[in-house]
Amino acid sequence: MFDLKNQLISKKIILDPFVDDNISDKWINEGLIWLMHARSVIPNNPKNIKGRHPDGTVGRGVQYPFIKPLPGQYHTEWDGSKLTHWKEVIKKMLKYHFENNSPLECISTEFIPATDYGEGNTYSLFDNAVACANWIREEMNNYI
Repeated sequence: MFDLKNQLISKKIILDPFVDDNISDKWINEGLIWLMHARSVIPNNPKNIKGRHPDGTVGRGVQYPFIKPLPGQYHTEWDGSKLTHWKEVIKKMLKYHFENNSPLECISTEFIPATDYGEGNTYSLFDNAVACANWIREEMNNYI
C-alpha cells in the first residue's frame, strides 16, 4: 500500500466499511486475515498531543479508548459512537469467519502506552483491553 494518501484521494482505496468496495471487505472476503489484532481506532483519530517523540513531534494517535475515560484521563472528549466504523470491520470479520472456511487463527487486543498510542493519557489500558475482548466475545456469541 504505497502512496496511500493519493490512493485515498483518488478512491482507489476506500477505508469506510459502510462504502462498497472498501479495502477491509476485500481483504476479509479474499480470506487474507489469519490474525486480527483488535485495537480500537476512529476515523480521523485525534493526534496524541500528550505523547511526544524525541524530536518533539506529537504522537500520531493510533489508538482510541474503547470505554469512556474518566474526566482528565484522555486529551480529547470521548465519543463512543465514533467507534462504529471500527466495530463494523470487526463484526464483518467475525461473520466471515463463522460463515466461511476462514483462515482466522487468532484474535488479539492490546492497548499500549507508546507515543503514537496512549502515552501521557491516564485511562486504564488494561480495562480497555478487557472491555474490548469482552465485546468481541459477545459479538462471537451471535455465531456460536
